Amino acid sequence: MFAALLLMMGGTMSASVVTDELTWEGLGLVGSNSSYNDFADKTFSSPAVYAGQASSGTGSYIQLRDKNNNAGIITTTSGGKLKSVTVTFNGKTTDRSLSIYAKNTPYSAATDLYDADKQGEKLGDIAADADSKTLEVSGDYTYIGMRSASGAIYIDKIEIVWETEGPVQTTAARPTISPNGGSFDESIEVTLSHSNPDAEIYYAINEADFQHYAGPFTLTETTTVKAYAIDEECDIKQSATVEATFTKNAPVQAIVATIAEFNAAEVSNDVWYQLTGVVKNLKDDDQYGNFDLEDETGSVYVYGLLSEKGGAKKQFQALAAEKGIQNGSKLTLIGNRGLYNEKIEVTNAYFVSVDNSGVQPIDPVELEGDGTKEKPYTVADVKAIKEFPADKVWVKGFIVGSIKNNAIEETPTQYSNIAIAAEAGITEWESVVPVQLVNNTDPRAQLNVVDNPGNIGKAVKLFGTIATYFSTNGVKDVSEFEMEGSTAISTMQATAKQDKVYNLQGQQVMHPTKGMYIINGKKVVLR
Repeated sequence: MFAALLLMMGGTMSASVVTDELTWEGLGLVGSNSSYNDFADKTFSSPAVYAGQASSGTGSYIQLRDKNNNAGIITTTSGGKLKSVTVTFNGKTTDRSLSIYAKNTPYSAATDLYDADKQGEKLGDIAADADSKTLEVSGDYTYIGMRSASGAIYIDKIEIVWETEGPVQTTAARPTISPNGGSFDESIEVTLSHSNPDAEIYYAINEADFQHYAGPFTLTETTTVKAYAIDEECDIKQSATVEATFTKNAPVQAIVATIAEFNAAEVSNDVWYQLTGVVKNLKDDDQYGNFDLEDETGSVYVYGLLSEKGGAKKQFQALAAEKGIQNGSKLTLIGNRGLYNEKIEVTNAYFVSVDNSGVQPIDPVELEGDGTKEKPYTVADVKAIKEFPADKVWVKGFIVGSIKNNAIEETPTQYSNIAIAAEAGITEWESVVPVQLVNNTDPRAQLNVVDNPGNIGKAVKLFGTIATYFSTNGVKDVSEFEMEGSTAISTMQATAKQDKVYNLQGQQVMHPTKGMYIINGKKVVLR
């Protein structure tokens, strides 16, 4: 009736353009973990109502994937005429795309986007590596659906522009609850915020009356928090109500164990162990908290340390600074017995306490070598190094055998490693450095002592990474080597006289001098 009256008066209804800005917080995704959550009835600035399934990536971004055919974002109520979509990808996404679909009937669930009869028309893909991250929409579409084109994608925000008939009333934005629900152990601090700092926020605990928000509050029991905002700058001053549920975890019943007892236990994510030991091999810039934990019974690798059970990852630097965790700290943690590539690990570990009374200052280590080819590290240097170099280095020693079960084998059977020592003939485990030989590489083919038993006793230079190997300082990822010593040199020189010698460009050399050549298909250094 009102529209007809306007037409009779010669007037027209003007269209308004409004933008919805979708973020993980606005979609109500759980920030305390990376699980995929269903959401519905989410509104922003337009009349559109959004639903779907996504993950917050532990409170970082909107994460979508196409693996299970149920992750995506749809509209169940129209926002008007769809005009454009702009995506701001998180830096973790470099070469994947968000697929945009549209139609003129409501979507019912994100699964519609994987059904050719329900997904609507595909308008195109917005790629993370494309110059433009905006898709301009031509045609009259009133509902939108979005899903990953392939794999997992990470998005900071999605801006959807709608054209609506008539003026759009501004509605107060909803407040944000942080964290947005989740589980906790002893207690959790909750903060409420609003995009307009002048807006007033009101909240309720469980079924209690709403009260004015004055600052962060702490929960100690399972609780549902509801909140809304009053923004005097908007036409509709009171926002929609948001809510989040915080669930208190049952106390963990952890088995107090030595590291040897832990290493002998079965793999399980349901059984928790409390371990106490000394932190070893912790890197200064480690974001996750990966290190070795050692007590008088043994050593085990800790695959990440959280500040609390189920806490956020990549926050170890803050935890270490707050608690003073460092190499030499006596640390107590709780975690599960894990196994990865036959390596025992503490998984899902979280902090309990730390004692730094026994930490000794790290004295400078005087080394004979400097890791260059001209002055390689010795076996003694490798064993003495406390902070591993970040880059590959040269190491020298004498090949003394292969390793199995942290011992030198009497009869070599292992192709994947060798041991080097300061002198030929040394085979005591405490005096050798283990060396990893990577499969399908020239160093493995030519250095392993199963195929090349004559290598035992020879001097060698190795170019690789100093790292923990066989629970001690070792050399891994060897990519270059040089055999040294009189035996190796004379053998190469004798070979050079009998076989054809080629330079690295494939040209035959009749009178080779010092340098690297190819003899019988292998690189050989003549001295």
